[in-house]
Amino acid sequence: ILTAMKNILITIALFCCIQSIQTQTVDTAPSIYKNELGVDAGYFIKQFLDFSGTSSYLTPTYFLYYKRLMKPGNLRFAFSAEYEREQETSPYDFDSAEYYNVTSSFNFKVGWEFVSTLNKNWLLYYGIDLAALPETRNYEADDFEDNYVFELTSQNFIFGAGPFLGIRYNINPRISLSTETSFFVLRSSSQATYKYIPLIENLPELPDDIEPVETRTYSSYIPPYSLIFSIQL
Repeated sequence: ILTAMKNILITIALFCCIQSIQTQTVDTAPSIYKNELGVDAGYFIKQFLDFSGTSSYLTPTYFLYYKRLMKPGNLRFAFSAEYEREQETSPYDFDSAEYYNVTSSFNFKVGWEFVSTLNKNWLLYYGIDLAALPETRNYEADDFEDNYVFELTSQNFIFGAGPFLGIRYNINPRISLSTETSFFVLRSSSQATYKYIPLIENLPELPDDIEPVETRTYSSYIPPYSLIFSIQL
């Protein structure tokens, strides 16, 4: 994975150099591009470092960015999706079944940003985002006890809003690098259901345990570990 990341960053750097050289021979007319696509390299870095911020709850992270360039500001979108599947082994010798715990989530946000020019290459941007983060867990083996396997199904939906502040460096009129920080106030609503499956024939069937809906309100500060590579189209 580290080798792949290194190759991606080298490719991006070479591409930026080529584009920078090419734009030296291009007339500096006002930009006619209305769309911008971005990829956050910091999303990969976060997989290896702990950037949990000030909250122990789920924090938004995003991989792909899209902006509709308008005046006096820009409409922006960002999203990412995560899928994790882990195999669990039973602690009982007589149980040879394969168990898998699956977690999936989709992070999405939409917002509006304003831009202030610092100089020819540097820009400051700021605004507010609305975020939604649905998450699902399907654990075939959340736990084992007394010859039972505990199967867990849970749904968690998080939504909220918050301001952001970012700084951007224009490599050339079309390509830029940026980073940003944000602060979200989020509210989560979750519910879990446990099923107790006997592993021995003589064990009695147990009723499902449906937990009540749990809601929480919390804040989450996201430090500026993002490194967004963007190109206008």
